[in-house]
Amino acid sequence: MAYPKFFIKQVSIIKILFYSTFFMLFSCDQKQHNSPVNHSSNQQYSETNIPKFANNPPTSRSREVLIRAVYGDLVNRPELLENQNQSAFLRDIFEGLVGYDTNGNIVPAVAESWQTEDNKNWVFILRENAKWSNGEPVTAEDFVKSWQKLALSNSPLKNYLAFMNIKNAKLVIENTTLTEPLGISAIDKRILLIELDKATPYLPEMLVHSSLLPQYFGEQQGTIGNGAYQVLNQENDLVHLIKNSYYWDKQNVSFNFVDYKKITDEKNINNIDLWINPKYKDQTDIHFLPKQCLYFYTFNFSHQQLQHLAIRQALKAMISNKNITPNHMLPLNSILPRSLQQESQAAWSYVLVEKLLKEANITEKVPLRFKLVYDNGEIHSDIAKRLTQMWSQSDLLRIDTAQVSYDELLKRRATGDFDLIRAGWCSDYKEPSAFLNQFHSHSADNQVGYNNPRVDELLDESIKIISPEKRTALYQQIVDELQKDVVILPIFQYTIPYYWHSSVLGINDENDTGVIYSKDLYRKLETQTRR
Repeated sequence: MAYPKFFIKQVSIIKILFYSTFFMLFSCDQKQHNSPVNHSSNQQYSETNIPKFANNPPTSRSREVLIRAVYGDLVNRPELLENQNQSAFLRDIFEGLVGYDTNGNIVPAVAESWQTEDNKNWVFILRENAKWSNGEPVTAEDFVKSWQKLALSNSPLKNYLAFMNIKNAKLVIENTTLTEPLGISAIDKRILLIELDKATPYLPEMLVHSSLLPQYFGEQQGTIGNGAYQVLNQENDLVHLIKNSYYWDKQNVSFNFVDYKKITDEKNINNIDLWINPKYKDQTDIHFLPKQCLYFYTFNFSHQQLQHLAIRQALKAMISNKNITPNHMLPLNSILPRSLQQESQAAWSYVLVEKLLKEANITEKVPLRFKLVYDNGEIHSDIAKRLTQMWSQSDLLRIDTAQVSYDELLKRRATGDFDLIRAGWCSDYKEPSAFLNQFHSHSADNQVGYNNPRVDELLDESIKIISPEKRTALYQQIVDELQKDVVILPIFQYTIPYYWHSSVLGINDENDTGVIYSKDLYRKLETQTRR
């Protein structure tokens, strides 16, 4: 049987017996549960009692099924990941060592606990009841093979292993015939050892990355997962998932079915429950969730004038983030996204700009000259224009602008060919170090020539064996140093639009991880009056 490209690229789907779409319509006198878990749905389904609906979808919504909209093809192997929709699908059918709760905090998943004595050698204990969807146990060796497979793949995601500081990862990635030295090994079926090249106290936060999800290496064919759901079948542009009866936390999973619906005609969007980044802007119930991504401008610290702190302070004082930030984005005045800030952003204070510029010997005869470099795009152009207008109010500034392609922007940043340039930063894991490490003088990501021995010292101290409270205090000191140095001009924090139906609960609109598991969602139906 041939399956449409939509479902799985390069991998054939398991042949199935059940071929229907899954809705269960509850009568108006159905008992309303206060708990998010639909306890009435713990029955076992077979070919004869899989719920179905007619050719015309029902107008009412069911507690049995959640419908998620996607625009493109889905994949069933982590190394094939290309976008957020594919990641959401994989997180429904696979589960890694750790995961997120609905607030975006790291929580145990397949690993029930972990420990380290030096932040370089980590031991993870797997749950005894962690199983694949065919009932076989999930073992430490499954993770070893999965990561080795990723390292030997052609996927650019394999570089994340080196980014995590996995021992010998760079060597393994570059030499595809070598697998044994990769720093991950199975001590026994439930004990996984991860060895790193350098101390990394935030390893658990890094392990939530979807490229690290485990794969099944047994003999059974098809898509075997270990997540809250398993693949049931595909029907045209719908992929049907059913609750995994072997999932270790199945009692807390509300929806028995999840449908992934490929959107090909935006007029046909009835009954969609959850939609990441919908293009259909007239849709109601649009929510803008924050992302772990910042938009800012960076200084070239080799610039003869911009290396003066007083000048950077003056330039920052002359702009208003709120008047620059695009609609639905979040104005920012920090080096960190909002969820990682330990203290409130500094309140506005009056700054005498002319005095600061005079301290740096800026006069009408010797004005401050610099070029503002930004890339193509309406948002970038508009922000650059507003910045220029704000700064041009001073007779002591002479500003040139250069609009370039994105590739040229990256080239200029990498080679230091700029004065003040548009930049951005998105984290691969949710932890302050993901944003702060780039300012270490020896960091490969430090493209601005920033060098502060105190920041280096604090960053080096933060990776030692210390309490979480002390590490948090160190991070705050680093932030204070960077803010004091005006190392960047922060503009805004990105958001991403989501649509979810008003009956769908379990989503925290402050969660900035970009991860919404179907297993955490449930539906609240309006109580109907019986006659």
